[in-house]
Amino acid sequence: MLRRLGLRRILPIVQFALYGMLVGPDSIYLYEVLAENTNPTWEIVALQEGVPFRPTHIDRRIPTGVAFSTTLNFPAVVFGAVVVIPFRPKGTKAELAHRLATAPFVVFQWYVVGLWIDRRLGFVSAKPRAFSKPRLVLWWALYFVSIILLGVLGLGAGGLLIAVFYNLPTLSDVRPAEIGSALVTLLPLAWWAVFFYLVSRSGLRRVSAAALEKT
Repeated sequence: MLRRLGLRRILPIVQFALYGMLVGPDSIYLYEVLAENTNPTWEIVALQEGVPFRPTHIDRRIPTGVAFSTTLNFPAVVFGAVVVIPFRPKGTKAELAHRLATAPFVVFQWYVVGLWIDRRLGFVSAKPRAFSKPRLVLWWALYFVSIILLGVLGLGAGGLLIAVFYNLPTLSDVRPAEIGSALVTLLPLAWWAVFFYLVSRSGLRRVSAAALEKT
């Protein structure tokens, strides 16, 4: 069953449904709040006498589910931002537009992940490719991104452990639930760092093999 369907078909459906479950309810809430106004382009200004207060940005703590979905779909979030930025939406409207633009990239992102895993499991045969300098640059760039992510996460985790062990004052006002929520939110970044590392190393090996065959 798994071999016939392949993770390249299963993961996009499951992850898109999960994205909707994590982001959908909060997005509906934000949309309903904005719908109470007649102009979604208002900016926050100092309250003055005779000037109605018309905010478009809701200053609040990001829900854990939304934050987790953001890191879980890190590459898709980046591409979604690239699509939205040229239109320059403002305030909470920009947040909603970004979430909508990210949705199709979530499907594509997990298709690529599933396809790579299917090839590793032998569900799909990997086609040999000729040596390509752009592909070599891509794999090296992805490799360095993975190393940077692993380094940042390692330093962050190490610093947190030291702070907890020595009971530093910086954590005195932080509740354990907030620390746990932050760790759960950042955990997907560790997955992406490891995934980028494995993909880039595999790609570099294939490029090297193709270069040797070329010579």
